[in-house]
Amino acid sequence: MRATAARRTGRLGLTGLRDFKNIRDDAFATADGRFETDDRNDDHNDAFRHACWNALMTKKYGAEWTEKYTYAHEAIPGNNPEREAMDLHNNEVGRRIAREHPDAGEEELADLVEKAVRDGEMVVIPKGGGRLVFSDQVGPGGTGDPVLPAPEEDREAVSGWADSGGSGSGRRSGAGSGS
Repeated sequence: MRATAARRTGRLGLTGLRDFKNIRDDAFATADGRFETDDRNDDHNDAFRHACWNALMTKKYGAEWTEKYTYAHEAIPGNNPEREAMDLHNNEVGRRIAREHPDAGEEELADLVEKAVRDGEMVVIPKGGGRLVFSDQVGPGGTGDPVLPAPEEDREAVSGWADSGGSGSGRRSGAGSGS
């Protein structure tokens, strides 16, 4: 976890940290129940998990806090650019779903996220990597293998980037902001 992300969770207190961990665990368990996977990376399970996690955090902490936390979280050293772009895009879809359905319960949010994965609103990394594809364009066995090298610089050190809570259209996002 990046220092910026750690500072954000540290402000939650002990009860808040337990709730935060439970949200993460719920996203993993729900993803595993809805999308079978071998390794939880680059596939539909991964896309669902990130969006569900963001939807649940948005419901609990608000979209602005969640966006700032997840941008800082994804700016980890050595994070493959395809994975970072995939995660940033899918995180935004989860936040959007939660904003559009403020009265939805956790199960309803999970259903909406699953629909978004199946309808191609999410992105995954296809075999051979080097790009992202919409989640309805490739089956579960056709994902994986990111190939682009990780950036050399520490992105948290880029002035203001990690705390900016940007729109997803900045030079580091890769996935664009239109989702």
